[in-house]
Amino acid sequence: MPTDHRTVPATSLYCRGIRRPFSNFDFIDKTFPNAPAIRRIFSLGRAFEARSLVIEDLCPSGLIADENAELLAMFPDYTMPDLKRVSFWRTACEVAD
Repeated sequence: MPTDHRTVPATSLYCRGIRRPFSNFDFIDKTFPNAPAIRRIFSLGRAFEARSLVIEDLCPSGLIADENAELLAMFPDYTMPDLKRVSFWRTACEVAD
């Protein structure tokens, strides 16, 4: 298993076009309701003319796995709900659900 979280293989993949009339606000409210910083990331995606959004589920690896172990040592009831890699692409793509 790769130790660099940027190269960890995804366990699932979601890809969709994000050209208008796609609403960043509606998508974020449904998908990432408790992550206010993600709004800025989506705004940058639109500013750089992204045409597709890719969200991948990952298993913790490398630095992220190490950080989880440290958090667990300090807070025995800690659990990481999920880990997602979000990327924007200028190439159009659609993957059926």
